[in-house]
Amino acid sequence: MLPLSILLKDPTEHENLTARVGLAVCDAIESVCKTAVSVKWPNDIIIGSRKVCGILCENVIFGDSANVIVGIGVNVSQKEEFFKAAGLPHAASLLMLTGKAHDRERLLAAIAERVKIRAAMPFSDCYDEYKRRLLNLNKQVQLISADGERTAVAVDVAPNGFLICRDENGKFEVSSGEVSVRGTDGYL
Repeated sequence: MLPLSILLKDPTEHENLTARVGLAVCDAIESVCKTAVSVKWPNDIIIGSRKVCGILCENVIFGDSANVIVGIGVNVSQKEEFFKAAGLPHAASLLMLTGKAHDRERLLAAIAERVKIRAAMPFSDCYDEYKRRLLNLNKQVQLISADGERTAVAVDVAPNGFLICRDENGKFEVSSGEVSVRGTDGYL
């Protein structure tokens, strides 16, 4: 695993930072590993149908600054047995999915560089790309919250990065802090 934390000082648009960091990680993995990468809303990085990376953005206040610590964990070189033993059937490593070992330092540098770039840009500049990369857009999803489960169709992404869903009662937005999103047939 390649775990890393990045401190972003006063980034723009905190509410959709996870989406922009997700795109940065996609860019970096594609650049280093030469393979297509997607996003499962809001923060899972996917190759094929397997999760290779998770992202967590945590707001931290230092004096008058509203900073964000970005935690990123990329599965680089684990073998299939690791994920089976951990009970993670939907996870995989870059080694497993590409058949090649990848330079961790090169991947780390690529991620850090791209996170810095994406964190400085407005979400509107990468909104269309984010929507293209989303695996669960225009699909039926299971929304899991403390209040229970709800089935809906993920129809769009709001400018704030929230997922816009539709069910028999109409459209509504969900925040990544409120729900976990799964496919109706499992993880995706």
